[in-house]
Amino acid sequence: MLFVLFLQGTVEPSGLFWSGRYICVFDELSRSAERGRQTELEFSESMKQRLEMGYILPGQMNELFGYKEIMGRLEKYSCCAVSALDIKTCGLKSNGQFGIHVKSVSAYNNSFELLIADLKKYKKNGYRIILLSGSRTRAKRLAEDILNEGLNCFYTEDYDHDLVAGQIMVCYGKVHQGYEYPILQFAVITDTDIFGEEKKKRSGTAPMRAKKSSSLRI
Repeated sequence: MLFVLFLQGTVEPSGLFWSGRYICVFDELSRSAERGRQTELEFSESMKQRLEMGYILPGQMNELFGYKEIMGRLEKYSCCAVSALDIKTCGLKSNGQFGIHVKSVSAYNNSFELLIADLKKYKKNGYRIILLSGSRTRAKRLAEDILNEGLNCFYTEDYDHDLVAGQIMVCYGKVHQGYEYPILQFAVITDTDIFGEEKKKRSGTAPMRAKKSSSLRI
């Protein structure tokens, strides 16, 4: 469950992404506020020591905006805070709070059978499904394999295509992890969920081991 909090301003939720206005978005507002207070304290203590030792001038103590000043400035902007738990406003005025039910998708660990079983379950429940792959070749092959299992699946590069219930759209794209919106009956599955995360190959040659001292010639 994600909690979305609209702070100050007059932007309505329906016009959040289409208003053409700047919006400050916070990922875990409480954590950000705590980190801000901690950074301010550490900076203040460090600058006091520098001032005592004569490394800086008194005017250089105010190089950083304080936590309270930043929170005060944010009151003039429209803000949106996103959190996995219930949100504390941290002193900012709240215009509303909205809950979004989000679930992570299963990890299939290279099991095509498990993937097909879940896709059939999604289809039965009237879901619209998008499969994303970081490789166009793999995406096309995946679409063909799923289609051969009797599911309504197709590959496209038209990202504006309107999906209907029970359809599976495979396309090129990169998302770290899939997700599901149960209320909207919509799911996104990535090739990372299906095949796992690819291990990066180490570049360069392996370091040479030193020979034993007895075999070294001087």
